[in-house]
Formats: sequence, structure tokens, C-alpha cells
Amino acid sequence: MSFASKRNLAAMALGATMIANMSPALASTSTVKHNQQRVHATASSHSGRYVIKPGDTFWKISQRFHVSLNALLKANPHVKATRLIPGHTIVIPNQATHQTASHKATQGVHMAAMMPAYTKEINAVATAYTGAQGAVDCLGNKVHFGTVAVDPKVIPLGSTIRIEGMSFPGFPSTFIAHATDEGGAIKGNRIDIFLPVSNSQAMRFGVQHVKVYVLK
Repeated sequence: MSFASKRNLAAMALGATMIANMSPALASTSTVKHNQQRVHATASSHSGRYVIKPGDTFWKISQRFHVSLNALLKANPHVKATRLIPGHTIVIPNQATHQTASHKATQGVHMAAMMPAYTKEINAVATAYTGAQGAVDCLGNKVHFGTVAVDPKVIPLGSTIRIEGMSFPGFPSTFIAHATDEGGAIKGNRIDIFLPVSNSQAMRFGVQHVKVYVLK
């Protein structure tokens, strides 16, 4: 074999060795890029959309996706909470919103894990009311689930209260609320609970006997 032939064979062998050594790095780069794409796709999937089904309420949807009701309402400002239309699509808050909302929910309108200290216990008669999108309470706050109308002579306006014993599909029986509204018919031990539902649904709430604790 000539010297030139031997040199060509040596060059081919060296080239093969270099390719073999480079392959893991190339594969690693490809894997990193793939993982980055996968992580990006996973992060993006934390926010999404949901198609409304018959019988859905914002409360039911918030529980299904483990986000707070207020976060869900805020993510869908143009959707009328009292009239969800099956087939329409709403936005589900992203993961960051979910985590923040879930943390706030433990201090907000969701069911309390422990009984807080309270100053007054009341056996109350509860009814429900609803309102137009963007309606506000007597203190100027937008009404939401957790807004309760009271008689200020019995429960001071601005009080944080715990309600036990409510019964209405799609809503908790025990929850923390805020006495930030009042009404001409709300006298004595009567309270009126705001529900983000239609008028006809609110009428089905009827009259219920609940326990109210005015928290410290």
C-alpha cells in the first residue's frame, strides 16, 4: 500500500473517531433543546381555556380547577357570572395566579380549616341575592361570593364573619365572608348572601337557618 493510501486511511479513521466523540455532545444538545421545549410547553399549559357545560357555575369551575372564585371572575371580566352559556369558552387562570389565589383562598371565602376566635355567635335567617356584573356593595366594593348584607345594629359593617350550615348546589356549606352590604329588608338576625348566579337560581335558595360567628 502506498504512503498516500495509508495517509488517506488514517485520515478517514481520525474523522470517524472525531464524529464518534462529537455525537454525544450533539445528542446532548438536542436533548437539552427538546427538554427546554417540553418545559416551555408544560409551563404554558398551566393557563388554558374551559368550555362551559350545562349546570356549570363559576364556583363549580373554580373548585374543579383549584383556583379561587375571585381569581376566576377576574380572569373573565366580560363573562356575565349570572348567566353562563354552555358551549362558550372561559379563561382558567395560570399556575402563578392559581398558587397565589389558592393561598389567598385559605384566608378568604373558602371553607375555614380551623374555628377562628369570635366575639359573637348568632342564629341567623339567611336569604340570597344576586346582581348585575360590576355591582358594588354599600362600601363601594365589587360584590362577589363572600359579600353579605347585614343589619349593622347586629353585625357591624366591615366585620369578617364565618357562616355555617348554608345549603346550595355548587357552594360550600361553611365559609368565611365579609359583612359589607346592607338592605332595607335586612333587619335583626337576618343576613343576605350574595351568590354569582341568575335571579331564578337565587330564588331557589329560599330561606335557610345558619350559624354566624362574628370573628375577632
